[in-house]
Amino acid sequence: MSAQVQTHKASKAKRKPLKRYVTGLADRSFGTEATPGIVTTSVTLFGGEPGTGKSTFFLQLLQAIYALTERPGVFVSDESEAQVRDRAARLGVDARAVLVLKGEQIDREMLKRLKPSVIFDDRGRRTGLLDLIHRYRMLAQAEKTPFFIGWQMTKSEDFAGDVECQHAADTLLRMFLACEIQSADKRVHHPPRHRREQGAVSRFRVLSCLKARFGDGDSESYWLMGKNGLVPWQVPKPEGSARKAGGKRA
Repeated sequence: MSAQVQTHKASKAKRKPLKRYVTGLADRSFGTEATPGIVTTSVTLFGGEPGTGKSTFFLQLLQAIYALTERPGVFVSDESEAQVRDRAARLGVDARAVLVLKGEQIDREMLKRLKPSVIFDDRGRRTGLLDLIHRYRMLAQAEKTPFFIGWQMTKSEDFAGDVECQHAADTLLRMFLACEIQSADKRVHHPPRHRREQGAVSRFRVLSCLKARFGDGDSESYWLMGKNGLVPWQVPKPEGSARKAGGKRA
């Protein structure tokens, strides 16, 4: 799907429609079928264990948003700039699409100076999440810049920190590995850790939306991790479904 900027009419009520980035990457996770895309004043918590593909997904998202806006996105990480840019280059991301920051304060002055299209803060903080969400929300609303916060998950696969943090964020996304994805009439398999082979690499990723203030929430998209990044993957339909739905196959 080609990237496009899309503004939707919210309702018959007289209010300003929400501006969204429609990127072609999991747009349904942030909105609805009729109004997909990332709201430009939103704050998203993006959870997942290291190695699940959060950074890869976001770098691809930066490329798509750059195609929309011709403005770079900010990537804040504990990794060095060389590491981030090397990964971006391997994914084919335009170098102009990414501003890598390390240690710089994210405030309104910085946003006005750099004019980024989106912010991804993946510094792996362990404390202060609630205050960070509130601060980023004020900045997002003031400068019309969406914020993503990379966050670690607990052993029970919840976001680390107080449950109030989950209420404060606009969107909750979680990416995890899946050893197998069954047909569309069955649930996604996510076997316990002890059943995984040591050192085994899974190609499958599941992006699960647990909450979307500006959408339906409770949705999942499926991906394959390859040399050039994440590629959308369609869950296979059960055998015989085509016959049941439409009779004869073409």
